[in-house]
Amino acid sequence: MCRNLGILLTALADAPRHGYALIKEVEDISCGRVRLRTGTLYAALSRLQQQGWVHIVGEEVVEGRHRRYYALTDVGTDALAEETVRLRATLQEASRRLRLRLRPSTEASAPQGPPNDAPPQVVWVLQRWDRHADEISLHSDEACGLAELARHVRTGVHAV
Repeated sequence: MCRNLGILLTALADAPRHGYALIKEVEDISCGRVRLRTGTLYAALSRLQQQGWVHIVGEEVVEGRHRRYYALTDVGTDALAEETVRLRATLQEASRRLRLRLRPSTEASAPQGPPNDAPPQVVWVLQRWDRHADEISLHSDEACGLAELARHVRTGVHAV
């Protein structure tokens, strides 16, 4: 599943939404990194409808504009759940490899946790990950904060 479709399904996971609300929700979920254009959104929704993952649950006219409300189907919910499991496994493997990179090879089997000489940003990110790794999702603000720190670690800490 491509990233944008996964984020779109995530935006529909808790409630039906109309087009503009979906655009805003996707932007919020992605911490501003994904900004769908209207044409892209409706092409993706059409594709998701054809796959049976999304369906229209209501329509209304608001201030002369036609709104369609979209929701996940059971098949779409299953697809999102499978993608969540896949992404969680990928993140856990990334975390494991980061720890290996930060430790001397002789300590690769040591207990989890950041090494003593890790930069403070790396320590904080890894500690937060350890506490939340088994949760399905973090609050959007916290996830955005962790993503921002991860970007900082990647670009600002050259020892990693």
